[in-house]
Amino acid sequence: MKDMLISAARGCGVEISDGMAESMEMYWTYLKEVNESMNLTRVESDEEAVSRHFVDSLIPLKFDIIPAGAGMMDLGSGAGFPGMPLAIARPDVHVTLVDSLGKRVNFLKEAANRAGVNIDAVHARAEEAAKGDMREKFDIVTARAVARLNVLCELALPFVKVGGRLIAYKGPAAQEELSEAANAMKRLGGGEARLIPAGIPGRDEYLVVVKKVSATPKSFPRKPGEAARKPL
Repeated sequence: MKDMLISAARGCGVEISDGMAESMEMYWTYLKEVNESMNLTRVESDEEAVSRHFVDSLIPLKFDIIPAGAGMMDLGSGAGFPGMPLAIARPDVHVTLVDSLGKRVNFLKEAANRAGVNIDAVHARAEEAAKGDMREKFDIVTARAVARLNVLCELALPFVKVGGRLIAYKGPAAQEELSEAANAMKRLGGGEARLIPAGIPGRDEYLVVVKKVSATPKSFPRKPGEAARKPL
């Protein structure tokens, strides 16, 4: 799998070392071990994991949008994508993985230990954590398969520093979601948004990158579930 990872990443414009690829392989091996009991992913083959999980996760590195030494949160990290591959490929970045399910957070801690990568893993709901000491703390917040963009902005932008960025991984409906989220971005402190084609062969995927230009009003995020029920 190591050579596959290196080759596939290079094919999408991202360079990773042998050691990074080995760490990713160790992480994937452990994920497969626990997947039957935890249902973390429907992907089973190494080939599909390389394309759908690892290369997909690494795409921001192609566009140089994660600053050197950044503090980064991966919100709703689940099985650890994109946060774990990014933490492995960018050891200069301090990565915090956040998930609302305790057993997934325990998995992430053990996976990181086995892969030899330094991360923090936090068990918390976004709506509650954003009211505490993680509010407006991070240069970068990533999110993949968490919510539509208008809902995601309310959950994620409160964690982003002014001047930082939200990086949302999106599929074919990215442009539609971006238009739909215009009001939410404005109300929550978001400014310029870029829609960047991921450039993965055969995949219609995008990064939506939202720059934070002003502090999020303290009334956001609203109580758990309200952002999804009544999007801005």
